Amino acid sequence: MADEDNDLWAVMTQDVKPLHPQKPVKKPSAPPSSDKKKPKNEKKDTKKVKDPIPRTRAVPEKSRELDKNTKDKLVRGKLKLEGKIDLHGLRQEEAFQALATFMQNAYDRKRRMVLVITGKGALSVNPEHWMEDVRGVLRQKFPTWMQQAPFKEIVLQYHQARPKDGGEGAFYVYLRKKK
Repeated sequence: MADEDNDLWAVMTQDVKPLHPQKPVKKPSAPPSSDKKKPKNEKKDTKKVKDPIPRTRAVPEKSRELDKNTKDKLVRGKLKLEGKIDLHGLRQEEAFQALATFMQNAYDRKRRMVLVITGKGALSVNPEHWMEDVRGVLRQKFPTWMQQAPFKEIVLQYHQARPKDGGEGAFYVYLRKKK
């Protein structure tokens, strides 16, 4: 590269940090400058630039894995149901509270397998406003709820129920063992 290109390159890459700092990055050789050289005993500017993306270690979450046999039974609906709640007709807040109470009671009674019926959601009541009328809200919210407190502490896994137990409008929930 020409001297002007080297100068331009140096200016454009002055704040670029390597993706893998352990690997040395070759910098283009700078043209000789007429400025005075710094004395050896003068300290270099060693300010660290704060990383804009905070790096955190992933904290291992309580395992949500089941052994293959139990998981197969869960998916096929072959585990014995020890409780059931039907959330039909409830608003989101009411359904969340009812579900939280039900699940905590089931967990406290050392139940392992419960059925949660959310419903599939009905067709729009008013066909003129079909875009404004959102249906199946509880079914859509259920997976999100399972990732939040208090459920994430007591639920091991969940899976959509088989047609005989409600199909798309219900979920099998496998709870952790109470210690």
